[in-house]
Amino acid sequence: MGELKESWDALSPGVQKILRMQCEAIDADPETVNFRADRWWTSYTWPEYVELEFQKKLSNELMHDSRLRRDVMCVPSANKKMCEQAASEWVFLYGWTMKHDT
Repeated sequence: MGELKESWDALSPGVQKILRMQCEAIDADPETVNFRADRWWTSYTWPEYVELEFQKKLSNELMHDSRLRRDVMCVPSANKKMCEQAASEWVFLYGWTMKHDT
């Protein structure tokens, strides 16, 4: 457990905030996810509607939190389109695996 704590503590506050939000979206405990593992984002799944809700929430957080923008955006603008793009990119790169109904 100590290694997971060290892994978490090494992340910037903004990334921690996003990962906490992402875990909350699926009722996962961020302190039990090994964010150092290869392809850690495949540890959990979420349905498309949860992913879309998370992306919208992240975009809104980015528009209203300048520190968060500075932590995760190359050009930390509060412009709505840029925040939406950054949220979309985060979900594409680090979003949980999509759960498909079979």
